[in-house]
Amino acid sequence: MKFLKSRLLFILLAAVLVLSGLAATPVLAAGPYPYSTSDAVVSDALDYLRSQVDTDGKIGDFSTSAWAVMAIAAAGENPHTWQDGTNPSIVDYLAANASTAATTTDYSRMILAIAAAEEDPTTFGSTNFLSLLQGAYTSNQIGDTSLLNDDFWGVMALVAAGDPSSANIIQDSVTFILANQNTDGGWS
Repeated sequence: MKFLKSRLLFILLAAVLVLSGLAATPVLAAGPYPYSTSDAVVSDALDYLRSQVDTDGKIGDFSTSAWAVMAIAAAGENPHTWQDGTNPSIVDYLAANASTAATTTDYSRMILAIAAAEEDPTTFGSTNFLSLLQGAYTSNQIGDTSLLNDDFWGVMALVAAGDPSSANIIQDSVTFILANQNTDGGWS
């Protein structure tokens, strides 16, 4: 779980920095990396997220709230305590709106957020996200055969949910991803 949290922190901080335009500033380029949860850039990002918590518990919209839960947990904080006063927490908001998730990538994002919140992806918000994601497995890959992002996120979500990396769905999806890799090493 600690490895997952450090990876999530890296991914989410990179996204925050890129989206905010801070990644181009010389101060950050010369600063220490990787960031610690006590570094100002992380504290500032958390303060910003905290200021965005709505009275229903959400930050932005449903998918943004799921990403925020991952960032909060990766920074070592408990997303269950992120709320406006006595209103629902961001985790409560996700559970209450679980039926909003409708696509393979939604299921993956939710499993990653649920794992970050240390909840059970088979019963979260009266929804079994693990079964929904596993149900999207067809033709030896996850989700739409013309897409790769649903396979990338699906593999990460299954691993975060505790599926062994040797599980057929994970192995087949990794094989599918590798079979669709470009000659330059990237993906289209």
